[in-house]
Amino acid sequence: MLDIIIPHYNEPWSVGRKLFDILALQRDIDFADIHVILVNDGPEHALPDSFFTDRPYRVEQISIPHAGVSAARNAGLRAATREWVMFCDFDDTFAHVYALRDILTVLPAPNHDVLWGEMLVEDGRKPGVVNVFRDGKLNSVFTHAKLYRREF
Repeated sequence: MLDIIIPHYNEPWSVGRKLFDILALQRDIDFADIHVILVNDGPEHALPDSFFTDRPYRVEQISIPHAGVSAARNAGLRAATREWVMFCDFDDTFAHVYALRDILTVLPAPNHDVLWGEMLVEDGRKPGVVNVFRDGKLNSVFTHAKLYRREF
């Protein structure tokens, strides 16, 4: 049903762990429907596979030569096989434990190509500051926090 594509470049596990942990805590979803594609922008940035053991969802790491976030997202998109894809940044996290359920309940959405829901985004410019974008505010700006029909 959903491939979650996460570009990764030189960020410590302590940053991304929040996203992977809250994803594991999502409620009322079938984790068999979720496939995470972590795209390392440079093979030297790959994380140990042990970070992803015992997760209720499948994580696939792919590495590309360093080329930037757009190239990493495109590599993830090429590796995606599900009907829907979602882009997350390594420092993102879901707003609550039902966030993914709330987004997925509208699928299959045959008349739509892009959907979005509530997502929590950490602002790395100010330590400890967390911005929550709700009610469509700024949703047209960001690539992440949306579901895209892969063929779109």
